[in-house]
Amino acid sequence: MDTPYIPTKDQEKDLARVLGKLRQKLSGLELKDVGSTAKGTWLANNSDIDIYVVCKDIQETYARIKSIFPNGHDKKGQLTIWNFPLDGYDVDLVIVTKDFHKREDTTLHAEYFNRTLTQAMKNEVRKTKAFFKTYGVYGAENGGIVGVAIEMLILQTFCLEGLCLELTGPFDKMIQKPYVQDPTMKEERNLLACINTKRWKQIQKACVEYLAGKTFYYKQMSTDEFHE
Repeated sequence: MDTPYIPTKDQEKDLARVLGKLRQKLSGLELKDVGSTAKGTWLANNSDIDIYVVCKDIQETYARIKSIFPNGHDKKGQLTIWNFPLDGYDVDLVIVTKDFHKREDTTLHAEYFNRTLTQAMKNEVRKTKAFFKTYGVYGAENGGIVGVAIEMLILQTFCLEGLCLELTGPFDKMIQKPYVQDPTMKEERNLLACINTKRWKQIQKACVEYLAGKTFYYKQMSTDEFHE
């Protein structure tokens, strides 16, 4: 079975090298690996590195990081994020203080899913991400499904087929999105909440097509294809 989205051993070694390079350049700072690289659910040749930098003074640390990686830019949003390319990877350094709690769940996801997902499940997460990327419905930035939601759904359903059944229900289409609780939070938080109405319909259509044939050809949708 062709699985171009699963990293090779050499690719895993290369990621470890780049993570080591980041730690060396950011020595003295408290770093918390988050995201797919921390959970072992990243895709081959398509990996973002997300690291929380925990510090006492955000502006001071931000200035230091900018001087170390001057070829980056500020990422707009609620958090202080410096984004830059490094050896083929897209890196986000999220700078937070030690008393930071607003997105504490993000720092807990890696620990939780590394503890609960088997290697076979992690590869199913990769397969599912590749599937939704092929249809252009992956990512919060475009109103699609996010990685942590896929990880939780695979934990519950074990495979892409089971996930598709969960999202389409007994009929071809469900009007309401299912509720998928964030396992790292005590209060209610639906991991599917970021999916907008249009993407939800597209996700369901993709799932129905997958259930009919149980296969897909992995090809990331280009920006032009996505807008079309």
